[in-house]
Amino acid sequence: MANFEDWRAPVRLLDHARIPPRFRNAVVTKLPRIEEFVRQLPGNLKAGRGLLLIGPPVSGKSTTACAICIGALKHTAKVMYITAPDLVEAVGKGAMFDEDITMHEALRSRDLLMIDDLGAELGVSSSDGQKTVNLIRHRVNHEKATILATSLSEERLGRGYGPELLPLLRSAFTFMRTSCAPECRQKEEISQKPPSSPKQYSRRDDSVFKVIRAESFKSKTNNELQKSFIRDLKPMLGHACKGDALRSILNRIRRYHKLPSSRDVRKKAVSPDL
Repeated sequence: MANFEDWRAPVRLLDHARIPPRFRNAVVTKLPRIEEFVRQLPGNLKAGRGLLLIGPPVSGKSTTACAICIGALKHTAKVMYITAPDLVEAVGKGAMFDEDITMHEALRSRDLLMIDDLGAELGVSSSDGQKTVNLIRHRVNHEKATILATSLSEERLGRGYGPELLPLLRSAFTFMRTSCAPECRQKEEISQKPPSSPKQYSRRDDSVFKVIRAESFKSKTNNELQKSFIRDLKPMLGHACKGDALRSILNRIRRYHKLPSSRDVRKKAVSPDL
């Protein structure tokens, strides 16, 4: 692999390349075809060979692409990052890349261009997709390397951009499908788990009640007790130690110790003579 994993690009180069801050410490995904592309990065830049990364959201496409872009900076390449929607907007408005050249000129001339979220610009206007295809065709014809990242399948790319895009990509790009990294899968699994219901405690759960100062229940309501007892109860009750779940447990404790209910305590406070 090209030896740039430990190299830190100067901030001015990263700023000029417009690489987002969240990707500036990116590391190349250890997949054989991507590692091969990185090993041959100088030759790929010179020959204008591109890389198409296809995969679901949060699968490492943008991270991998930006890591390669940062590596290209070490080889003194002119690099640029842009999303497909921003690309269409910049070309349409005639925006400037810097004081010397327009965004359109920069998109066509950079040694390495990274287009993220390919396909996200489709549907806004019938001509938006064609602008992207025209740019990719120009770069292929002029042997300028391009990295594309998309969540769309090849079939959907063909439907969205028309019949000319896929043959163009197959002629000059290495196709690579990414899958969700283990840590991403773990996050997804956690997020998909249904929230656990609060534990239900019976009279036999004496361990929970050992920390309870029962006398306090005779003179205080549940609302008054929550703050003072939450510190003692939370290590054992976890997520159940809040809101309605905590009030339910406090009521269980009252019943366990045969103490007045919170309502009775409140009434007694209002009418002490009763």
